[in-house]
Amino acid sequence: MNKIALTGFTVFSSHSLNPTEVLVNKFKDKDYINAEVVPVSYSKSAESAKKIEGKVLLMMGLAAGRKEISLERYAWNERKASIPDNDGVVYNGEKIEEDGEDRLETKIDILEIERRLQKEGIPVKISTDPGRYVCNNIYYTALSSSIRPSLFVHFPQISDMSEEMEEKALEIITEYLKEAYLSDR
Repeated sequence: MNKIALTGFTVFSSHSLNPTEVLVNKFKDKDYINAEVVPVSYSKSAESAKKIEGKVLLMMGLAAGRKEISLERYAWNERKASIPDNDGVVYNGEKIEEDGEDRLETKIDILEIERRLQKEGIPVKISTDPGRYVCNNIYYTALSSSIRPSLFVHFPQISDMSEEMEEKALEIITEYLKEAYLSDR
């Protein structure tokens, strides 16, 4: 299927709004996107991401406290967080895949995405630490399957970056992914 698979998360913990759920709902009707809001659940989110069809997978999550878009370079083979997922599950350092690599890296050109976002004045950084919560879990699972190129992007709370700027950032990221993975060149 010649589309971008796009995921965002539902609300979780004390957050009453997840900007990635808002973004998925705004982009789901685009003809080059297959979008799905996935649960903040270690077990359910990874399965949901595997099932959504597309040539490239773009996953998004909320990084409360960050003031910029974070392009995640790595996923780590560890689950560890102080808050439970929406199923009440808490992990304290367990591996995602018992025999898996400690760290996996995206093959998507995040330097080019960073350049494009900076050119438009959107605060962005390349991050090497997606945390060890559900975001990292879904990302590690996607990268370890090697079915398709995958990238995880953290978005700040809408109170820290406007909804319009977050929407513009996602437009830039998906335009790059269309050029790099969906074109016939």
